[in-house]
Amino acid sequence: MLDLGRNGPFTTKTVRFESGERFVMAVDSDGVPVDWPVVYASVSLRGRGLMLSTMRKEMDAICLLLNWCAVRRISLEQRIESLNLFSLPEIEALRIAFRADLRTARKRANGDKTKDLPEIVGNGHWRNRLQACADYLVWRVNDVILRLDIRDPRRFEARLMVDKLHEWIVGDIPIYENDLLEGLNEEQREILVRAITVGDPSNPFKPRNQVRNEALWLLYIDGGLRRSEPLVIKTRDVRLGGNDPGLTVHRNADDPKDTRAQQPVTKTKAHPVEFTDRLHDALDAYIVGDRRTYENAKTSPFLFLSQQGKPLSIGAVDAMCLELRKVPGLPADFSTHVNRRTWNDKLGEAAEEIKIAPEVEKQVRNHAMGWTRQSDQGARYGRRHIRKRAAMILGVMQDKLTKGEAE
Repeated sequence: MLDLGRNGPFTTKTVRFESGERFVMAVDSDGVPVDWPVVYASVSLRGRGLMLSTMRKEMDAICLLLNWCAVRRISLEQRIESLNLFSLPEIEALRIAFRADLRTARKRANGDKTKDLPEIVGNGHWRNRLQACADYLVWRVNDVILRLDIRDPRRFEARLMVDKLHEWIVGDIPIYENDLLEGLNEEQREILVRAITVGDPSNPFKPRNQVRNEALWLLYIDGGLRRSEPLVIKTRDVRLGGNDPGLTVHRNADDPKDTRAQQPVTKTKAHPVEFTDRLHDALDAYIVGDRRTYENAKTSPFLFLSQQGKPLSIGAVDAMCLELRKVPGLPADFSTHVNRRTWNDKLGEAAEEIKIAPEVEKQVRNHAMGWTRQSDQGARYGRRHIRKRAAMILGVMQDKLTKGEAE
């Protein structure tokens, strides 16, 4: 086992203040906060308005740096204060260490000998770790430089080092986007809808939760919502009656009423969700009838509740995904995000059917998804429809080419 020194291992801890704000910090093996990473989180991470999940990933990378230094008996603070950070061989060793899959390492340490466990993370994850590490080191070194006398000859060399740190540590790691990710096809869509329908033989959920789960999953299917978004909806956000039925997904960072350890958060702007008939009926059945049978239904503001009367958790949704993966005909990697891609495919098909201009389609998509007006995210999410449209255009082109050759 690696010797992490007197204070290691260093880990990331999330704390929740009375105001509802969540804050991340690095703590040592005794749970004592580590000074400089805490200051960095307070001044830099919070100052940039980062999401909690992003702040946690940044702090995880800093803890990885602290643990790497502890194993090698490197006094990071002494190196920083002396403006003598790492040699090139040390930087290379650091880069290699930052690529390790820590979940696999923990399992190996606990005796797991499974052969198929990943030993390294993907290039995107690897680069993000190194970027967070370099950002922290640049911040720390800049603090030292600012404290130097203006005539100190080390200032010039230190500035050169700061300018090169990202290049040395992060390097040029290629990132390959998976262009093969698509939404569900028509057959898979039908299988999924049947599987979440109350009373259907293929429904994998307990009868007790089927009404709730149908309403939840139709928000993913017909609303195209992210995994966390239905979990932050409150009953006051839903309009079942009147001339304008629908609901609004609001931004919810640091909600004081949300006591979940892993707070579901929205990543986009507040945006509306229009009801299909089946989504309206499912929500009506749940809100008007079924929800009141859950504990704390009268006191909790959140729409979806667990059997214990607590706001439904991200872990509960992940567990539902595992159950739905067992349904014959659904993908083995089925997730809530597949429905988001499917929703965008369906929007593209509808836009083509009613012949609206591409720019109007983009504006409708961005408004419904909560993206900014000029966002190009739709190109990533509607790949199945884009592929079909491309195949149709290429088919027409080939017909014209072959016809021209025949003539």
